[in-house]
Amino acid sequence: APLCAAKHVSLECMADDGVQCRCDAAWTVQALTNLIKNAAEHTPAGGRVRLLCEANALFTQFCVENTGPLLSAQEIPHLFERFWRGKDAAPDSIGIGLSLAKAIAEGQGGTLWAENGPDGPRFLLLIYRT
Repeated sequence: APLCAAKHVSLECMADDGVQCRCDAAWTVQALTNLIKNAAEHTPAGGRVRLLCEANALFTQFCVENTGPLLSAQEIPHLFERFWRGKDAAPDSIGIGLSLAKAIAEGQGGTLWAENGPDGPRFLLLIYRT
């Protein structure tokens, strides 16, 4: 939230009523923090970062989306590579946040991927129910 405020980017969090997720809470929060930080860094002032959470019988889904520039087809395959930095990376970025988020998801038997949504990039983290 402080990073979003400093960049004049709104942060919205929405979840379905009663959503539950069986996961390592501390690590999952770290993954979501990395995704939100990345989204905020790539959203222009006046834009929006949104965290959506919903669940069904198979998984809990966390979606982090923003109103920043779309991801290029050339960048998407590299987004989760450790130390990889995109052409618009912040000068102080070391390229570890998205890689760590993916490792956290997969370490819990989940998945994480990126795609372009209707308003900008989005990252989907799924934690499967066991």
